[in-house]
Amino acid sequence: MPLVCVEADAGYGKTTFVDAVTADTHRAWYALTPADRDPHTFLAHLTAAVTTTPTAAGTPESPRGSWSAPLDRALDRIDEWTAAGGRYLVLDDYHVVHGSPVDAVVGRLLDVLPATVQIVATSRTHLDPETWGGRNTGYDAVRTIDRALLAFDDDETLAYLRSRFGVSLPPTVIEVLVEETEGWPIALSLLGRRLHCGHHDAEELLAALPAGRDAAFDFLGNQVFAEQPLDVQRFLLDVSILSPLTPGACAAVANTTVAAAARTLRRIAAAGLFCAETDAGSYRMHHLFGQFLRSRIDPARRRELHAAAAGHHRGRGEYERAASHALAAQQPEAAARDVAAIAGQLLTSGRHLTLLALTDDLGSALDAHPALLVARSHAVRLSSRFDEAIDLAHRAGQLSGPEGGADLREALAAELAVHLDTVHPARAEQVLERLTAAVPDQHEFIAQRIENEINHGHLTHAEQLLDGAGNAHAHALRPRLLVRQGRLLEARSLLERYTGAHNRIPMVHRESSALLAWIHALLGHTDRAAEHARTGIDLGRDLRSPLLTCVSTGRLGLALIAGSGPTDARQAHQHLLEALESAERLGIDRFRAEPLMGLTVLADRLGQPEDTLRFGLDAIETLAAAGDRYLEAMARLALGAALASRHDPTAREWLEQAQKQALDCGDALIPLLCDQWLAALDHAEGDRTGFTARAQDVLDRTVTLNLTDIWLTPGWLGITDDAARLAWLDGARADGHAAAHAGYLRARIDRPTDEAAAPSPAPEPALRITTLNGFAVRRGGTTLTGESFSRRKAVEILLLLCASERHSQSRSELLDKLWPELPRDKAAVRFRVALHSLHHVLEPDRAPREPTRLVRTSADRIWLDPDSVRIDADDFRTDADRLLASGKCDLSGGQQVLGAYQQPFLHDFPAFEWAIPVRDELAVRFRELTLATAESLLEAGEHIAAIAACQHLLAHDPFIEPAHELVAASYLAAGDSAAAHRAFRECERLFEEELGIRPTWTLDSDPGQWGG
Repeated sequence: MPLVCVEADAGYGKTTFVDAVTADTHRAWYALTPADRDPHTFLAHLTAAVTTTPTAAGTPESPRGSWSAPLDRALDRIDEWTAAGGRYLVLDDYHVVHGSPVDAVVGRLLDVLPATVQIVATSRTHLDPETWGGRNTGYDAVRTIDRALLAFDDDETLAYLRSRFGVSLPPTVIEVLVEETEGWPIALSLLGRRLHCGHHDAEELLAALPAGRDAAFDFLGNQVFAEQPLDVQRFLLDVSILSPLTPGACAAVANTTVAAAARTLRRIAAAGLFCAETDAGSYRMHHLFGQFLRSRIDPARRRELHAAAAGHHRGRGEYERAASHALAAQQPEAAARDVAAIAGQLLTSGRHLTLLALTDDLGSALDAHPALLVARSHAVRLSSRFDEAIDLAHRAGQLSGPEGGADLREALAAELAVHLDTVHPARAEQVLERLTAAVPDQHEFIAQRIENEINHGHLTHAEQLLDGAGNAHAHALRPRLLVRQGRLLEARSLLERYTGAHNRIPMVHRESSALLAWIHALLGHTDRAAEHARTGIDLGRDLRSPLLTCVSTGRLGLALIAGSGPTDARQAHQHLLEALESAERLGIDRFRAEPLMGLTVLADRLGQPEDTLRFGLDAIETLAAAGDRYLEAMARLALGAALASRHDPTAREWLEQAQKQALDCGDALIPLLCDQWLAALDHAEGDRTGFTARAQDVLDRTVTLNLTDIWLTPGWLGITDDAARLAWLDGARADGHAAAHAGYLRARIDRPTDEAAAPSPAPEPALRITTLNGFAVRRGGTTLTGESFSRRKAVEILLLLCASERHSQSRSELLDKLWPELPRDKAAVRFRVALHSLHHVLEPDRAPREPTRLVRTSADRIWLDPDSVRIDADDFRTDADRLLASGKCDLSGGQQVLGAYQQPFLHDFPAFEWAIPVRDELAVRFRELTLATAESLLEAGEHIAAIAACQHLLAHDPFIEPAHELVAASYLAAGDSAAAHRAFRECERLFEEELGIRPTWTLDSDPGQWGG
């Protein structure tokens, strides 16, 4: 069992029981406190708990939002601890963090810990690990030890009193004792202590014992407390407000020396007065005993003690603990100063939940610190409490004084952040105007200005600003700009390079997973869109960001209505409605728009015309009010597309409005899709002239924008019905100018259905690995991505094998490449842990000690089984070599093989230098095969197909000169001299600006030499 939960009320000996069971083992003990509810704090303390040497823990970095980096650090230390014999990881008092984001962290830990390690969690409340999100938190993977097992029965009570206190009682008395106390260990301990002292016999004590466990403890605790010397009583009362008990803090509150406090702590622990040592010099008082002691302190004295504790921690620079004690001392002003000292650090380290907890009870003391109001505004914004964030920013601005200055600037920036997060450009513009008047250096807010221009739909201006900005945060906005310009493949490539490279505070629409889900849904890549949307949902849950969850849920609905395959309308409808309701609960009108657009399209497919119009108009009005002209154009497209799919004549007006508005913004995708639908309407209405002109333009722009996907895998705004797309292309084939390209696209959509004529497929391998279209592993009916491997080194082992000759490596080679900085013995331990994790992910049902089938190992080598594992790079290499060796490239074969090469080899792992030789080798084959295929297409008169092939190549490497030359030649052969000259000028500009040279070719306007 990877997880053992020890659950019972206070006083049942949970900690004592776990301590006894694990005492003779190599364990790590982590006593949790409420401050550990923040996942970054939890992981930092967990790392310290398992660190085997004082210097190994190091200084934690300052993560932003995502806890993947600190989790990796903790796992590295756990690997070393396990190698040293570590077995039990004890999380004591887990109830104080249960229900926080820490649950998700522990769920992830349970998935990746070595099989020899168990997590033992003690808790006063029932734990529900199945909600933690891990794969190893199901019923069968958890052992629960509850109150029924921890309570003493008659025999255990008899043995305990005899061994611990030397007290022997008759069985009849023991039976009554157990019945009266319900076997409660702490009550039996107190009774045993009293009997041992000889002050009472058992019958007297039982007669005096009040009903109810809390009352019984107070009675017995009072008896034990009264026995202590007065100096010990005073010390216990004073230090009961502390947690943990350290000599320095105890000395401060008890008004004694540190040495004297240390001696008293050791004395109390040795006497068994419910105080146990946890770390060297640090002690933990039993919860019930501490509660009992605190109830005996006068409220005024309690405040004095907390004030002294606050002063002690403040003097040590421990402002977080100082603030907690200051609040308990009813000194909110002092607490506010303490929190103000660390507010910026808490925010930048992603600990906004901790900042919220510390500022929740400050009340009017916040008003003395405008900067703290601003910090709290950011914290509540990151928790999706946007109205409260605005109120706090306004309060900070009002307190900044008539001069304004830095406080006003920060208050306005906090308000601006809310409007950017909620994508309300009209409101954001108003704040930016005030910032312009208040801040002399406008470059300070250039990133926010660029983002708002993108949100407005002022894409040309946004691009101009972005090109001139030297701000790294501004450049992180490039993918969003590319998406809104219709340059989806460029945006996708850029985002996939960013993914995993930066840990940022979640910013919803800018979050990579959510944006990739949007891109893939527009491109009709249903599976990839759904995968990224689910990642966003999980991330929103882990980071307690309901807005990210809302956006990602809506995009999961859009993913399910994209593509030309069967639509799961019920699930799509459910996700879209859930996102809509979530946006309404959050009170953010703007985020209703995306699910409304999806519902507009879905309502038409479900035959609900009234809902189509209702949802569509609602989306348009919402976006118009927000000032987002780009997305408003998309909402008009959604409504127009839904109406056009059933040939409603009113569709044309909506589509033309969308097209004009998107062109004004600077977008290319929406106008293209509008023309695709308008051409479909022309065709349905028998307008041959209009259809022919529009169809040729659509097909040309499809090539120029490299958006063949709108035909092969249409997005949710495209023509998803196969029959409708084929009819459109059949109409275009009747026109000589567009016939070749339309026929090429039609052939790729209309696959042969005569199974008898097709060769028998090769047996499906147990594992199919994709390396040329984003890394993915297909295992049976399950698709695994890099995120499915919770241990990154496990992925690297698999990738290294994919890149190796014959997919085999020696163990020593792997150790040198994966852990070059570590001694060989430590690297070997890490390797065994990572390999075990890899086996577990690839073969989850493999029985213990059963041989592995996929990743094979021997004493000195590791390799992929050639009969069970198939890699797309191998297929591409074999097919490309065969075609190139044939001398004259087969057209259909060449296009089919080229279609498998969507991205360079392992392009989503650019930092792995060992992948570069294979990446370069396959890129050369791709280049040679593309050029050979394009030349054959050109000779066969398939000019548009030749251009499309070269454009695909140039998207990977824009400096391949023969590809530019073939594009121009194809346009000339097709009779489009103007397009040929544009192609040459673009090549000339690119080479001169980027390389400082001119092309070696010139444009020959005579197309005769090229055939066709």
